[in-house]
Amino acid sequence: MKLGKTLLLLAGIVLITGCWDQVEMDELAVVNATAFDQSEEGRWLLTYQIIIPRVVGMRTGGSGSGTPVMAFSTGGDTIGEAVGNARKELPRVLFFPHSQVVVISRRAAERGIGEIVDFYLRDEESRETSNVLIYDGDTRKILEVLTNLERLPGNAVHQLVEGAGKGDSIVPSKMHELVTTLMGPTGTAVIPEIHVSGNLEKQTGSQAIQKTRRAAVLKMNRAAVLKNGRFVGWLAKSELIGLGFATDRIRNVEIAFPCDTRGGRLATFSVKRSHTEIRPNASDGRLKVQVKVDASGVIAETACRTGLDDPKGLARMEEQIERRIVADVRRTFDASKKLNTDVLGFGGSFRRSYPRLWKELSANWDASFSEIQLQVEANVKIRNTGMIGDPVTKLLQERE
Repeated sequence: MKLGKTLLLLAGIVLITGCWDQVEMDELAVVNATAFDQSEEGRWLLTYQIIIPRVVGMRTGGSGSGTPVMAFSTGGDTIGEAVGNARKELPRVLFFPHSQVVVISRRAAERGIGEIVDFYLRDEESRETSNVLIYDGDTRKILEVLTNLERLPGNAVHQLVEGAGKGDSIVPSKMHELVTTLMGPTGTAVIPEIHVSGNLEKQTGSQAIQKTRRAAVLKMNRAAVLKNGRFVGWLAKSELIGLGFATDRIRNVEIAFPCDTRGGRLATFSVKRSHTEIRPNASDGRLKVQVKVDASGVIAETACRTGLDDPKGLARMEEQIERRIVADVRRTFDASKKLNTDVLGFGGSFRRSYPRLWKELSANWDASFSEIQLQVEANVKIRNTGMIGDPVTKLLQERE
């Protein structure tokens, strides 16, 4: 009897002590996005986009709805110190498991993101699936922009990067992808840029989300190139399609192409499937890389005069799309050489195919990369031309 009472007492103690570190929801400051910046003196500046539960829970348009989030900033000589200062200044406990976005300023990236990644991976509450973005400006401002379709701006940015949840991002954006590429054979990584178009100041108040027309819009723009964890330059938006094809990350992308070699009229090809094969070759003291792209999709729009029921006409359109893909990959390759950085990841292919040779090449890979002879091939198949046959422009011309 006494033994039974003792076991029951011990079980009660375990149940009670097992919840000693739990915190009630009304004591938490749920972080939706985090931004990292640095002052001119090198002091870390951290901004948190914190969800306001009482506002998020209200119906849109309710009286006194207010803004669904607030931006809270702290500073410190180290990231850890800045987080500690936030705990001293904020009346609630910072809660990070729901944070989906990490924004890094260009200024901080120029000095190196090693400390950010190190701190982020050590924190047990951080998510390795968070999207990492770069912003060319004051990162606090980007977290103050409100959106109309999503109550939580951090969620809107997440869906913007992910392609509305389809995983269509051409540029790797997740924290674990960033870490993998930074620790790869060439130490090169690419981060998408978040950009604000319009009047940022007018899109930060509660009235901004009650209007049908937005004063400012968040957009995906260029991509930042990092080498050994430091910002070295940009890839233009026009160079990202080539990056996507070369790294086999193309999904649901629209490509504009000319109807013929003379240019002029254009059509749009929507890529539905794509696969890229990289074949490195080292012979006669020369490095060569063959990029072979196989893509298929549909014609989404055309101003061409060629009938879409004509097999020869479709073959000519496929040739024009192939030329466009080849040109895009070469454009990105040339941009990569100007940055003296292996953005396309060819170094990894040589390491896998020529492990012994790679030991020599890795000592000065940047110089070897610039000497690579690139060959690009594309094979495109138009699977569908849509619900109508001949182009409307062709039908209207025939009536003239």
